[in-house]
Amino acid sequence: MKKIFFVFAMLLMSISSALAEEFETFSFTDSQDGWETPEIITEHFIVSGAYADGDGLYIHEDEYGYQNYLSIKAKNGEIITKVKFTIGFGKGKVVATVGSVGECEISDVNASSLKITGDADDYFFQISEITVYYESGNNENNNGGSNENSNAFVMDEYVQTESFSIYGVPSYLGRNVTITGNGTGDGYYIANGNAVDITAKNNVKILKVDFVLSGNNGSPIESTAGDVEGSDKDWTINNVNSSSLSISNSGTGTVKIKSIKVYYVEMTEGEETISVASDSQETNFTMSCESVAVTGELRDVFGGKISHGKTVTITANSGVEISKVNLYLYQPSTQKPKSDYGVIEGSGTNWTVNNVNSSTLTLSHSGVGDNQVCIDKVTVYYKRKLAPTTIEVAAKKVDDACWTTFYSNACNYQAPEGTQVFKVNLSGTDITMTEIEDRIVTKGQGVVLKSTNGNIVMSKTKYESSADYSDNSLKGTSVSITNPGNAYVLSYSQSKGVGFYKLSSTGTIGMNKAYLVYDGSANARSFFTFEETATGVEMNKIGGNEGDDKVYDLQGRRVANPSNGIYIVNGKKVIMNRH
Repeated sequence: MKKIFFVFAMLLMSISSALAEEFETFSFTDSQDGWETPEIITEHFIVSGAYADGDGLYIHEDEYGYQNYLSIKAKNGEIITKVKFTIGFGKGKVVATVGSVGECEISDVNASSLKITGDADDYFFQISEITVYYESGNNENNNGGSNENSNAFVMDEYVQTESFSIYGVPSYLGRNVTITGNGTGDGYYIANGNAVDITAKNNVKILKVDFVLSGNNGSPIESTAGDVEGSDKDWTINNVNSSSLSISNSGTGTVKIKSIKVYYVEMTEGEETISVASDSQETNFTMSCESVAVTGELRDVFGGKISHGKTVTITANSGVEISKVNLYLYQPSTQKPKSDYGVIEGSGTNWTVNNVNSSTLTLSHSGVGDNQVCIDKVTVYYKRKLAPTTIEVAAKKVDDACWTTFYSNACNYQAPEGTQVFKVNLSGTDITMTEIEDRIVTKGQGVVLKSTNGNIVMSKTKYESSADYSDNSLKGTSVSITNPGNAYVLSYSQSKGVGFYKLSSTGTIGMNKAYLVYDGSANARSFFTFEETATGVEMNKIGGNEGDDKVYDLQGRRVANPSNGIYIVNGKKVIMNRH
């Protein structure tokens, strides 16, 4: 197996963030004739606004009460730290949704997006140029970004998306989602009783919908499922948890939707049967199978007994939703079983709880005194999230290679040909990175990916890797999490290169990402790469103040009198040949 060795080095100055600050500049003075709606898309950001001409982008409230604004959104979880701007024409005060606004500068942003508006007391002004300062790499995410602001929706590795740009077509047929509506030239029309319907195909549950309007005169937007939130052009429907929903408005004005993004999970169906009867005397019990557990307060040869206020509870394991339950009673009873979820139907010894759609339900009965219900057997029908067949992973390009990490707790995934997969072992302060030759990432293992392509498509596989992952030190997460403590993430600094950098206390780790944990010291530290090549020499860097002319060996130790060999000087590998 091919191995790449890392050396652990202490930085002499404290690191509060994994990356040095970088920036991009955007100009809004290119259009000289007429009006245009600008949208500038770069590797890191989408910057958009309402109207711009040769003097810049307009920030004002127009005669119809519609407020123009400038929107800055990170594409890959970059954290915006500061924004500097230039007013090309007019006079006004900038107002930002995030950060502290000073004279031509917004500081302390620390977010992945922000909106710039104007003080309504001033009629208008135009921003001719902005410079966005940011840190990148700590918050990469797949399937749409790691900074989900809604508490109602947490992106995880099961979530998939389908996006639709809408220009007058009566219906859009995605792989798992269908969208229909009254199309016009620039969007779907949802006024005067018209609606846009979103329907899942196959066995899919919709979790969330983002949509963008091409025009709205202020009419309230409604949904038949979920909570509608947002303003101006950007809206979100959270808490959908349904196979369909309809978007409409209760006003009389014109509302048009120009694009929709649907977040959903695929579900697979199954069933499990648990026999509750026992030879033992009355006792509390919990009986489990792969997907569900049945718990009760009394159990004997007749089964789980429900009497005198006692209950039997059926609980699904993580990622499972109960859809239906069949109950088989030991003997008919004058008492009818009850359920706190779903609709219960039946008679005698056979009962069914339909329309559960929950992760838990509690069974009781409506009788009093010594009456009881004895449950002999339970069959639970359930739906489980189905891991996507492929996951597309965004990677950071540095020189001729693209780097990222990957993790899945759902199933095994295999990287495509041309992508190298590495496990990482941390022992003390030494790191060894070993290549996984079959490119299979076993379920529950974190890896480093290196490729020549910026987007790496991981494919689900039923096979486990033949490699031994027992010494792999990488941890992982299937949902976006705030720094779990002493975390180091794979990242890039222009001055120091690719490596594992200490994550700031408020930094986040995106879903399907892997990271290291090192708690050997309170000092800020950083990992830097060393890579074997055909010549045995590589140009990567190691810690220490650049330009200090100190000499280190390949283990990061200071060397006072170096002999012949390879050493690190000013952060670079140097071959010394002393005669």
